[in-house]
Amino acid sequence: MATALVAACVVLLVGAGVARAASGPPTKATSKTTKPTPSHGATTPKPSAAADDDGYGAGDEAGFGDDVEDDDSVGFAPPPATSTRTTAARSPWSLTGAVRSDWGLWTERIAATPASSGIPLQGGDDNPFAKGRQNLDLTLGFKRGPWRVQASVHGEVDAAYLYRSDDFDAATVDEYRQLLQVRETFVALALGPLEFTIGRQVVAWGEGDGMSVVDVVNPRDNREPGLSDLDDIRVPVLASRVGWFTTTAHGDHRVEAMVVHETCNNLWRETCYGLRTPPLGPFSPLPAFFGGPSDTGAGGDVGAMLAKKQLRFGHEQTEMSWATQQWLLRWVYKGAGIDIGAYAASVLDKQGVITKLDFFGLLDETKPELIMPLRHLRYELLGTSGAKVVGDFLLKWELAWEHRKPFNTGNSAEVPPQLSYKRSDTVQVMASVTWRGISNTIIGFEGMKATLLDEPNDLLFPADVPMLSIRAQHNTWGERLHLTAVVLAVGATAQYGWLARGDVTWDIRDALKLSASYVTYQPGDKFGPFAGLDRHDRAGLRLRWDFSAL
Repeated sequence: MATALVAACVVLLVGAGVARAASGPPTKATSKTTKPTPSHGATTPKPSAAADDDGYGAGDEAGFGDDVEDDDSVGFAPPPATSTRTTAARSPWSLTGAVRSDWGLWTERIAATPASSGIPLQGGDDNPFAKGRQNLDLTLGFKRGPWRVQASVHGEVDAAYLYRSDDFDAATVDEYRQLLQVRETFVALALGPLEFTIGRQVVAWGEGDGMSVVDVVNPRDNREPGLSDLDDIRVPVLASRVGWFTTTAHGDHRVEAMVVHETCNNLWRETCYGLRTPPLGPFSPLPAFFGGPSDTGAGGDVGAMLAKKQLRFGHEQTEMSWATQQWLLRWVYKGAGIDIGAYAASVLDKQGVITKLDFFGLLDETKPELIMPLRHLRYELLGTSGAKVVGDFLLKWELAWEHRKPFNTGNSAEVPPQLSYKRSDTVQVMASVTWRGISNTIIGFEGMKATLLDEPNDLLFPADVPMLSIRAQHNTWGERLHLTAVVLAVGATAQYGWLARGDVTWDIRDALKLSASYVTYQPGDKFGPFAGLDRHDRAGLRLRWDFSAL
């Protein structure tokens, strides 16, 4: 039982990597004009492969990275030549924000009856109220001369976890009911081709639209796989960064060094390694394993026992010290029709491995709460990425070598079962192709695969499972109506599960959007990250208003 519990938890952690690929469709195709202006001036960058309007966005103003609305850097283009034109004075202050109202229903739980055995669904088997999250984001900015200062805060409260809150375990309520988060808050100084930034930052690496093997800077908000937009899931980190850029006749170059100081202090202790569903949370595979008799389940008696416990993840390596500093370096080149990047990093594994667990505490009814410790071990990465335009196609790729990356292992033959971790060098590859051969339509294919060079023979979950996705988007009605579909499969034959999502977004007017969506989860034949999500199909409605007060 204990080994099965750990195996389920490891699948849950692996699912955190799936969550990013399964996240909702990017939104930059409909909001490219909202990109902040680089702090160095209004010089227009040269055309590049990644900056091509492929409908999924390019990331930072260098044309590299993923789909993020956040200003990944305070400036890539060199300062413009001094102009003799007289321009109206602009205030150095700005105040922008976004208000979102996000509602959802578990469609398969409408008119349902409570289950009689096993672990009940979070919120109640007969409760279709899935989400009532109200979000507010505020960003205060100051820019004068070479200086730029920004402070951002995010707050949210979810009415779904206020209604019938006794039907949720305490860990789920703590994770989903409310969140107050300091987001991008930094001070930046630009001195000619050099720029210095210190503070909480979001920095996107790589070229992937929904998958990436080199994007290791920021942890993720993986609480809702397949339901969050790509530009919302990165969690800022406390870091120092210095960048140097130059423009040549053949293209633009940028070299950037970064040190991440992030730690789990009291201000943002719950987000230092990202946000994730708890062990018994609404998107955890653990209840499926112990929820009732099945080919992979362990029986209703075990499920009923675990339903009485409070299971939480606990992070190790929470102090700020020299040993927890993360070191990152990248070079990016943007030329005519092609982008190239190179990356090197020494980082902590944000997913974490379970290194010890109180097995007997699982069976002890006198211990109502159990902490599952996650250890975030260091590993090294070398990688490269690229993007190239070929006719109507945009080709993107990423390749990474990871040195001594940790993976959970276990032995169920011993009593109590043994749980540990082993390290392995890995090679990961991501490839995608986006086609724009039809007017106002974009179709993209993306795949990712890992190979363990010295794979341990007792892995708790196969780490080399491929992931495949297809995305399609069509803009109509004067480009004010956007239709999007995403399908993600885990495993070559989707044996570990798949999901599909459809969205319709209407630009009511500038900065005001209404979206309707539907997502279906299919767990697959083998126990994987979507296990137990067979009653999680969700219909959603979102209203978003972006505003500027200064």
